[in-house]
Amino acid sequence: MNEIGTSVREREIYKVTLVGSLVNILLVACKFAAGFWGKSAAMIADAVHSLSDLITDLIVIVFVRISSKPEDKGHDYGHGKYETLATLLIGAALLAVGVGICWSGIESIISFAKGEALQSPGWIALAAAIVSVVSKEILFHYTRLVGKRCNSPAVIANAWHHRSDAFSSIGTAVGIGGAILLGESWRVLDPLAAVIVSFFIVQVAVKQLKACIDELLERSLPDDIEQEITQTVLSLDGVSQPHHLRTRRIGSHYAIDMHVRMDGSISLHEAHEKATAIEQKLRDTFGEDTVVAYENQILGKPKDEEDARRMLSMLSGKTHSVYTGVTFVFIDKAGRTGEHCFYEKTDVSMYTLTEEEIDRYISSGDPMDKAGSYGIQGRFAIHIKGIHGDYNNVVGLPVARLYQELRKLGVDV
Repeated sequence: MNEIGTSVREREIYKVTLVGSLVNILLVACKFAAGFWGKSAAMIADAVHSLSDLITDLIVIVFVRISSKPEDKGHDYGHGKYETLATLLIGAALLAVGVGICWSGIESIISFAKGEALQSPGWIALAAAIVSVVSKEILFHYTRLVGKRCNSPAVIANAWHHRSDAFSSIGTAVGIGGAILLGESWRVLDPLAAVIVSFFIVQVAVKQLKACIDELLERSLPDDIEQEITQTVLSLDGVSQPHHLRTRRIGSHYAIDMHVRMDGSISLHEAHEKATAIEQKLRDTFGEDTVVAYENQILGKPKDEEDARRMLSMLSGKTHSVYTGVTFVFIDKAGRTGEHCFYEKTDVSMYTLTEEEIDRYISSGDPMDKAGSYGIQGRFAIHIKGIHGDYNNVVGLPVARLYQELRKLGVDV
């Protein structure tokens, strides 16, 4: 379910990722300098970990941009799984860093056990570790908050990457501090701390990779969400026995397919009205099936009046595209069952809107439940300059295309 508008979501993700990148650039430089000057293997390993954070920030920026693109002929369900792919790459990077730190630490421990002397780390390395712990912990809480608000698995994964770096720095600080304060015989604490922290890093990586693999393998949504979907459908009159529920996650969105039973004596029009009601109810609860696209931005329903004003100002005097994705299941008169998916695109041109016209339309309350913050079928019709494509697609369901798709399938309607 989208908690904020899609364009706002993208902007929030870029902002938090940029902040993380700037912090990581500073930390990478400080840690490498402190590691070399302070002669600390643990600090150098920690610097490599921060470098991996910087790389994952770049991955998030690139893949979230791609995942925000609307559906096209090659991607009927949109580009949401590019964000899942980004999360997978982040998890793989975490795993590689964790294994690398562990291996390096074990080699140093083995050398110490053989009687080889380990270098004593300097105070500058300890100071760098403390600064890293504080800054990365703050960054973790900030990034996770934005990730949850934006419902972005890639940003949440990046937040845990920050937390793993904080844990790594804690272990590094303990190891460096012990090696400095307790003398030569305790210098093994430096690589030992690195090994212990590496296990935390690997644990986080495996957890993230499992979630990504589940999504890429089309694993169903959790049972509690599927139960909520079923209860949502049953709350509507004239609908019974929902079955063959199939769900999956596509990036930050849900894909839902379901069969329902209706009274066999009702007309096709009545059945269509009930199906539309089900679709609308699920869309209101779990997401949107109709979106407005303008200059590579996807505009969903506004989160508040200010967001509606921003969308309408953006679309004023311009031409944009409206996309509707449709998935239907059917039982025809011959008893055959099946399902089919397609999408429809309509280009809409608006007249230029004055601020007074925008404010008056927003005050009516009409924009708040509509993609792009307007309804072509209502009072906003006076501001529509023209359309290229199906009018009903802009309303919410391309009924003519739906009929043609059924005919192509040979469904008896």
